[in-house]
Order: sequence, then structure tokens, then C-alpha cells
Amino acid sequence: MNVIVCGGRTFENYAAVKKYLDMLHDLHRFTLLIHGRARGADTCAHRWAGEHKVPVEMFPAHWRLHGNSAGPIRNKQMLAEGKPQLVIAFPGGDGTADMCRQARAAGVTVIDLKDERTRAEVTQRWRTRSQGATTKAPQTSSATDTASSGRSAS
Repeated sequence: MNVIVCGGRTFENYAAVKKYLDMLHDLHRFTLLIHGRARGADTCAHRWAGEHKVPVEMFPAHWRLHGNSAGPIRNKQMLAEGKPQLVIAFPGGDGTADMCRQARAAGVTVIDLKDERTRAEVTQRWRTRSQGATTKAPQTSSATDTASSGRSAS
């Protein structure tokens, strides 16, 4: 599954990015991770992809060429060229909100992780799936308890 990861430039909580990308990757099996090559959430997602050997495609915004329109233009390009089936949004600002708006308008599923309810739903879906796997691999239960505790490892 092709997935866009977006979020704020000041969102640098790698433990949170790792936690949710681990769970969502387990549920959806990412085949390509797409991001906008910015600081913060994009950098964390890039690191995660490298650690999990998931291919990455980056779409940097061309601010000098497009000025304030560079972000929305880049977001449109990520959708058109990356052909994602899913957008995962970490907390961010106007650029993240624009990415989510454009994705929804294009019919792409958006998981907005700034919303506590969404985070709880993702965790519950993953836990349910992991507990089903516990029958085959009992050691999974301790990893499940740690991942769903809401505490980061940092």
C-alpha cells in the first residue's frame, strides 16, 4: 500500500511516529512511504521507513519558485504521482490540514493522529489483530501491552 505521511515541522516525537507507523504498517503493509522532505514528522517517517526497509519517495516543496503556494502544489503532486491509498497525518499546521483536505477530496482515506479518538481506534484495531496472533505467538502480548500503553519510549 502506498502511504503519505505528513505532519508539522516541529513534530519531532520519533517514539510516537514509530508507535503508530509500526501499528499501521502491521495492519496495512506499506509498500511505499511518501513524504514532503521537511523537518519534523517527515524526517521521523523517513527514519522509520529506513529502519523497516520500506521504499521512500520524497516531494520537496519548491518555495522559491512557487512562494506560499509551494506547499499545496507539492501536496497535490504527492497525491497525483504517489497514488496513495492512505494518508497518515501527525499533528501539524496549515500544510498538514491542506494535505488532509486534498486527500479527502481525492477519495483517499485519511488517518488524522492529532485526534485522540483516532489514535485510540488505531490502537484498538492493532491490539485486536495482535491478540488474535497471540494464540500462535504468546510473546506478542508483552509487545502489545507496551505499544498500546500510550507512553513513549523517549
